[in-house]
Amino acid sequence: MNLNQLVNMVLRILMRKAISSGVNAGIRAASGKGRKQSNRQPAKQIADASAAEATETPEETAEERAERLAARRAVREKRRARRAARESGES
Repeated sequence: MNLNQLVNMVLRILMRKAISSGVNAGIRAASGKGRKQSNRQPAKQIADASAAEATETPEETAEERAERLAARRAVREKRRARRAARESGES
């Protein structure tokens, strides 16, 4: 057995162990068993936190809303123009 074969054998063993441990850790995390109990928040705390965040956000001014809607309209018009150009080119 030459040195190349030995290196390949060792690397394959190490890679197999690393990949299988990573896959196992991912499956554990996805199933929820990898989480600590202290990291979990009860549903009531989550709802309270999201309600507090919702009250802290400032109201959108009329100018900001108008700008946002104008930007949306501009994007829609560009898309319509592109679509029309593409359809007229295909016909």
